[in-house]
Amino acid sequence: MIRRPRCIVIDPNQRFQHSHNYRYNKIICNNAIEAGFDTVLLINKTDNSDFSDVTADIRKCFSHSSYDYAEIHSKYRNIEIVNLCDGIFNFGRSVAGLLRPGAAARFPDVVSVFNIFLRTIMVILFPFIYILMKLYNFIIYKRAPYYDDLFARELAAELRKLKVSEGDLVIMHSGNYAMIEALFFLRPHMDLIDPLPAPLHVVFHHSMTENYGESFNLDYYQRAEPRWLGQRCRSGLPFRALHLFGTNDGLCSEMTALSGLPFKIFNHVEEPAKFSGRLADAEARSPNRTVALRVGVRAKDITAENHAAVALAFKAVRAKDPDSRFVLLGLQSSSSNDVQRLLLSVHGIEVADIASDSDYLDQIAGLDLLLQPYRQADYTNRISAVFAECALLGVAVVAPDNTTMSRSAHLGHVFTYSEIDDLAAAATDFVDAHRTQDFARERLKKMKEAREIFLRNCVTQDFLPAAAEPAVTCGRFGAVAAVVSPFWGKCGSTTVFDSNTEYLLSRGFFVFRMMVSENPAGYWNIDSIFQRHRENSERVRPHAFLLASSTRASTLKVFLSPSFWRKSLFGQLNALNGGAVDHDRTLARYVFENAVVVIVNHAFNTDYARRFRKARIILETQDIQARQLASQRRRNLVTQRIEREADHLRDEIAVWRSVDATVNLSETENATIRSYSPRSTCIRPYMAARRISPKRPWAEFVATNRLDPAFLDRKSFDLMLWGDAHPLNVQSAIWFLEKVVLAHPRLADKSVVVVGRLGPAVYANLGPRPRWYYGDFLDTMDDCFAKARLLVLPDQIGTGMSIKTLETLAIGMPFVATAVAMRGINLGDTNYVPAGSVAEFQQDILQLLRLSASRKKRAELAKYLFSLNFDREFYCRAWDEVLASVGLPQ
Repeated sequence: MIRRPRCIVIDPNQRFQHSHNYRYNKIICNNAIEAGFDTVLLINKTDNSDFSDVTADIRKCFSHSSYDYAEIHSKYRNIEIVNLCDGIFNFGRSVAGLLRPGAAARFPDVVSVFNIFLRTIMVILFPFIYILMKLYNFIIYKRAPYYDDLFARELAAELRKLKVSEGDLVIMHSGNYAMIEALFFLRPHMDLIDPLPAPLHVVFHHSMTENYGESFNLDYYQRAEPRWLGQRCRSGLPFRALHLFGTNDGLCSEMTALSGLPFKIFNHVEEPAKFSGRLADAEARSPNRTVALRVGVRAKDITAENHAAVALAFKAVRAKDPDSRFVLLGLQSSSSNDVQRLLLSVHGIEVADIASDSDYLDQIAGLDLLLQPYRQADYTNRISAVFAECALLGVAVVAPDNTTMSRSAHLGHVFTYSEIDDLAAAATDFVDAHRTQDFARERLKKMKEAREIFLRNCVTQDFLPAAAEPAVTCGRFGAVAAVVSPFWGKCGSTTVFDSNTEYLLSRGFFVFRMMVSENPAGYWNIDSIFQRHRENSERVRPHAFLLASSTRASTLKVFLSPSFWRKSLFGQLNALNGGAVDHDRTLARYVFENAVVVIVNHAFNTDYARRFRKARIILETQDIQARQLASQRRRNLVTQRIEREADHLRDEIAVWRSVDATVNLSETENATIRSYSPRSTCIRPYMAARRISPKRPWAEFVATNRLDPAFLDRKSFDLMLWGDAHPLNVQSAIWFLEKVVLAHPRLADKSVVVVGRLGPAVYANLGPRPRWYYGDFLDTMDDCFAKARLLVLPDQIGTGMSIKTLETLAIGMPFVATAVAMRGINLGDTNYVPAGSVAEFQQDILQLLRLSASRKKRAELAKYLFSLNFDREFYCRAWDEVLASVGLPQ
């Protein structure tokens, strides 16, 4: 028996009957049945619709809507789970206190006795501890935080059952960025070898700038795309092709610019049967200038911000036409306070009770004018369903300027206003126009055009392959690759993580970012987790993010390993990260089994990378960790002894020898590592050169980032320091401020701004000072960069390469720097010499602050050094050679 083609409509956002989701899905499903498709509708489990007028196989399968990302942390904080976990934590803390090996350091004479005692305790308690660990992991990681994968697992299960085949019509309705991002998870969830043979059609109804739930994704698409969405789809889209639609021209233009992929028009559609009989009545009801006007407004559109303007509009119409009648459609308790104020302000308003959709349309059809007192921002690129209904029934509307309604005047009479206070003037413009002889003729013409657009008999024709070329196709999946990195917020290393991801995407890989947190991650720090995730999504996104974190149980298990006690601090950190628990074990297992290459950032994540079954492991060292740890004078976790560089280096050398290849940021460190890792290459990271151009007023930047009001008065800052709170960054900044700025009388009164997570750390050490301005983490540094006269690169100690230096050169700003800050930078024949002493640093700053020509020359130097040292093509070719050296030619 030949199976009929299926129409599969996917809408995790449909949750109730009186919504545009339900109406569209009903039209599409019923239309598909008429076109010969077997129709399946996949919706949210919470949907309470009765579906009496929908012909389809209804499957409630989604636990979340695509907007739950903004609210998922509140669902994650389940109070019963919190209480249970707190009890486990307290007990685990007690057990860990008994077993904590650091206590032995206080009694060095009895270390060996303590070790014997510890092993005895371990043998006795290990079975119980093991069970406790399993219980803990079950409770926590069954409720791990969601990232982009809100509903892909459930969608994969349904698509697997349906067995999508060629000729099927798959439609994802009420599209948004979260739904696009979730698509990439279908490949691992369905364990697909090739993309599904049918194309996918995604319909967007409104701009993402008008939806608070999309703020996380919107930030990324506004800043980073349209460079990579198309590439990610070409190597990871789980369907043969992707068609993108918007319900109006403005939306299509906006979404094309944001995504870099072409959007086609799928005009708003209404069900013809819904208007049965009403269209002929509307045509026959020619405007009569002798009959009193009926002007209406929907109760649900009345708010505290507009009820006074609506009252003034009613009064202005009555002043022009004393016989006019006013109608309030559908009194709602949710807006009763504002509605009551309106009813008290205007005498004689009729309240129309609406018991059904039929009653609602009858009331709309009886109007001459409908007021739409919306905020302009809500409908800039969003179609209003009630506008379409009014256009079909010949009812004029008053709507905000620069909205889809104002741009659709060819479909209906639209009278616009710029500000809500101008609503009355727009309403009186209608009264004047209604009295003209051309109004009736124009009304009939526009009604005809509206019917051609909004009443389409077969909307499935819009989705058929012959209708248009796809936005992007995916002939075959890219090979799986992974980038392993620490789960840090935005910092210098983020540039390297992003460069790795960008390179792998450019070479057609299906890329996972595996982020490893050295600290437990769960409900207690969920806001921090989401913030770090956001900070790792600013420049370029992989196909999917995955998180692993240490737990109290995993840490305890590693501590109890005898080999842990013999390791240096570097080896211990590597072992602890190696014991991290994957939050999504199913997806992580897929990556471990299928990845062909993994780039591991920082040597202390190599133990975690041992989980990959067949992947070539390339270590992006970034630093020689032994030097970092020795300079920070950190203590061994067991002996509590401050270790020498040689102690750490012993374990780090073993790591270099164990991986397939290493990549380093500086030639000096590469020379050291090459002695132990023959396939060792120096590759400088890459970031695109760009110009600083803040896109918002300074006051908005200050308010958004909750900076001190003193920032508002600043037109510029003489000196700017920024960065994360890494101990070496803090140490260098304090050195600069104390030894360079405060030590010179002509610099002590200069304005200084210290921002990023460096700000609070410096403030804690130096406190407030006149003309010094501190900020914490900023959503972007560009606003401060634009105000800074000089960027300061004060590094005193460092390994690898300074990413702040790279960033400074990339934006072409005037700078002052120490020799350490310029490490690894080829200065060419520029004759530029970084400051080698405090006096030279002070003189350089004074010269640059005094002469604008000097600052301009230094900015030109920054641009030249960037072009001399950093090149994307060179970066990619160098990585091609690295992959070829481990047997993965590109």
